[in-house]
Amino acid sequence: MRKFLVVLDDSRECLNAMRFAAMRAAKTGGGVEILSIIPPDEFNHWIGVGEIMREEARERIHAHFEVFAKWMRDKQGVDPELVIREGEPVPEILAQIREDSDIGVLVLGAGTDNKGPGPLVTQLTMAEQEIAVEAFCDLVSRQSEQERTAEDKPKRGVPIGAQVRNPANGELIPIWIADYVLAEYGTGAVMGVPAHDQRDFLFARQYELPVQQVIIPEGSDEHAFEGGAWTEAGVLIHSGRFNGLPSSEAKQTITAAAEAEGWGREKVQFRLRDWLISRQRYWGCPIPVIHCESCGVVPVPAEQLPVELPRDVAFSGKGGSPLAQLESWWQVPCPCCGKPARRETDTMDTFMCSSWYYLRYSDASNTHLPFSKEAVNNWLPVDQYVGGIEHAILHLLYSRFFTKVLRDRGLLSFDEPFNRLLTQGMVQGITYKNPHTGKYIAPADVADPTDPRDPVSGAVLETFYEKMSKSKYNGVDPAVVIDKYGADTARMFILFKAPPEKDLEWDDADVEGQFRFLQRLWRLVDSALARGLSLGSPEAGTLAEPLSPEDQALRRAVHTAIAAISALIDCSTDGGSWLCSSGLSRRCTDFNCRWWPANFAIFNDCGATQHFVFKVNVDVAVFFFT
Repeated sequence: MRKFLVVLDDSRECLNAMRFAAMRAAKTGGGVEILSIIPPDEFNHWIGVGEIMREEARERIHAHFEVFAKWMRDKQGVDPELVIREGEPVPEILAQIREDSDIGVLVLGAGTDNKGPGPLVTQLTMAEQEIAVEAFCDLVSRQSEQERTAEDKPKRGVPIGAQVRNPANGELIPIWIADYVLAEYGTGAVMGVPAHDQRDFLFARQYELPVQQVIIPEGSDEHAFEGGAWTEAGVLIHSGRFNGLPSSEAKQTITAAAEAEGWGREKVQFRLRDWLISRQRYWGCPIPVIHCESCGVVPVPAEQLPVELPRDVAFSGKGGSPLAQLESWWQVPCPCCGKPARRETDTMDTFMCSSWYYLRYSDASNTHLPFSKEAVNNWLPVDQYVGGIEHAILHLLYSRFFTKVLRDRGLLSFDEPFNRLLTQGMVQGITYKNPHTGKYIAPADVADPTDPRDPVSGAVLETFYEKMSKSKYNGVDPAVVIDKYGADTARMFILFKAPPEKDLEWDDADVEGQFRFLQRLWRLVDSALARGLSLGSPEAGTLAEPLSPEDQALRRAVHTAIAAISALIDCSTDGGSWLCSSGLSRRCTDFNCRWWPANFAIFNDCGATQHFVFKVNVDVAVFFFT
């Protein structure tokens, strides 16, 4: 028998084809040739690094091939060979068949629903565990990715019987497969850290696996957080020669040791995924394609765009996407042949739209294009981006991706979407936790906040501020605050409690203080009105009384400062030397810049007529000269 040709593309269908080809080759005495095709021009637009990225792609292909090859050699006694070509898939497959006269059979995946174990699992599974592993994989195959990764679903898995050795300390670690681990993400194999990842912790507790804590908060007892996963920074314990190191420092130290001893190396893993594209949800941008049995996948005609979400959809919370259950919406004629066809019911995640929306603002009235190149180059990039930490790692990441793709396509001329980033601090609430059980206690269940105890066991509770979360019972309902104190009090508290870049610790006592302040202000105004005093009723754009020359000069100087603030907001100090608007570094000799009595002060110094000192933070001031 001649060689079996299999195309390597990391799909489930490819794995099925690999298994079939290997088994048939073993029985017939034939060989197996694995073909991997790199799409044309995939890396050509990466100026300067295209060749490097192409070489990395080839290395990844070789790494995947070695996994398949080992499985074929060990399980079937077949030694495959690898061929890499660049081009379009179909022409390159046909070209390989024409050029290699030994190829006798082309094996392609048929799209079966049988999601058996992957080659890595098959390779490592011990004989006594094969039946359990096959049954578990069959069970998981009936779940969607959304069901498998849902936070409220139990974590399930089975051991495969094999073990790996920890290169840092030589200890053996069992290998399990689990339903919440995705084979399509990264390598498909991950390390389990039950003491420091909540999903791994729940999995370990369910199957009574050991939980080895290696990071604890500095100064705390090593048993203090055994009731849950500790996911923050701290110091290392149970880590041999690395004990006592801060976790941030330990990362570099352990990496350096791994490289020096030859059992590891530093690598940057980009976490950009295609999860934005297809979601089984109602809310999102519809994918404008139609599936036809005769014509295949057909784009929605331009005159039928945009595809709008239906308003008469039923939300049951069960099953798949609500769109898939609304036949009146997805049943459409094929734009090509007119036969009954099916509209795509998956939607793109809202991040897909919000990651490029800023471009539309620059050319919002354009009815022909999303934006013109001239408009975006005139208005953008954005000067200041303000968002929460989740946006900084998700929305910002994908915005940069879109921008660079559009740049490479020649549709805009800048490299980054935003010049500056301000990450908003999180709102944190008072949190009570039983250090022995790891259980969080709702504040309403704590009888005495000055002596917080578990209402069931009476154990003394830990008290700290943490990011608000339903699972930690530390959230605050804004509606309750507004009903009790009013919206003005809520706004005042949020604005003045902390700078925007710092975490805000929600404190009911401080809210009460803001409420009392506003009440005093209102009483002051009411009493003034009762005495017949008036603030006047100036006409629009005018003041009640003419300004004096000194006031006019002050007002002019303030507006000058406001006009220049964007250019000088980054001014800073080094050892007491302050950067002034003139560009000169001058020392404040007779003025204490750290303790000024107001947000700005006027004084004659530095040889100028007068200048203003605006407080940016405790260590930064900006000088504006007049």
